[in-house]
Formats: sequence, C-alpha cells, structure tokens
Amino acid sequence: MSRAGKSQISTGFINPQYALVMAEPELPLEEFARRQGRTLKSVQQDADKGLLPLVNTGKRTRTVNMVALFMRALEDAQSFLAHRV
Repeated sequence: MSRAGKSQISTGFINPQYALVMAEPELPLEEFARRQGRTLKSVQQDADKGLLPLVNTGKRTRTVNMVALFMRALEDAQSFLAHRV
C-alpha cells in the first residue's frame, strides 16, 4: 500500500489537536437526564455524590459541565490506548 493510502492514526496514538464544537457546553440536570435516558433522580444522586462535573451558575438549577465531561472521557480513552499491549 502506498504511503498516501495508509491511515494517519497509528495504534495507541491520539492526535493532540482537536476541533470540538459543543452547541451546549452546559446542560441542566433535567435535560442531561433526558438525553442520557436516565431518571432525573438518578442524575441528581450522581451529582450529589460528585460524579458529575457541575457548573456554579449562581442559580438554583444545577448544570452539568459537558466540556469537563468530554475531557474526562478523552483522558480515559487516551489512558486506555496507552496501556494496550
């Protein structure tokens, strides 16, 4: 296979440059639960336990920081790929 036909991503490597556009970088717990197919109660419990990154908006409504959640998933993916044999 010619060099031009080879994949640009090698096994265990993630290009450190990302282009990410998030239409909604923050979501209220209610909307987050709906999109995840979960109950509001279960999402509230995860938020209470500190399992979800929350944004302090100064309002009563708690909001999930979707950018932080994405970054957490990205770090997990990079760690997984780095430890593959």
